[in-house]
Amino acid sequence: MMLIRKSIPIASVIVVGLSMLLVSCLATVPASRELETLFGVLLLVIPVGVATWWLFRTHVASTTRQMAQIIAVTFAVCATVAYLIAVPIATLLGGYSALLSPTLGLVGAVIAVWAIMSLVCFVGCCLALRQLGSS
Repeated sequence: MMLIRKSIPIASVIVVGLSMLLVSCLATVPASRELETLFGVLLLVIPVGVATWWLFRTHVASTTRQMAQIIAVTFAVCATVAYLIAVPIATLLGGYSALLSPTLGLVGAVIAVWAIMSLVCFVGCCLALRQLGSS
């Protein structure tokens, strides 16, 4: 449980950071509608996949392989759902924080995505491990 408390926020930072990096790389590419859809899917799959792989490797070193696999799969599912929920909410929070200062808009949005993703993934992983312990 202690390792999850430390690793889930780090994995969420990996997802948000890689997403921002991919957006900055793909923003200059002129694209058709189909290519934009592909970029959107890649912006979700690549960062979540890298963070899931890192999370699995981190937990395999300190727990059983089965527990590490459950944590990684739960994170992958929760991170995908949380990302799809967090982005629209982050635009609202980013817009309100931009009212305070124009530079705070992006910061507020990024922090909102990270916080929502960390919270949803942490609760999901804790529930999965609790279910594993009770069975």
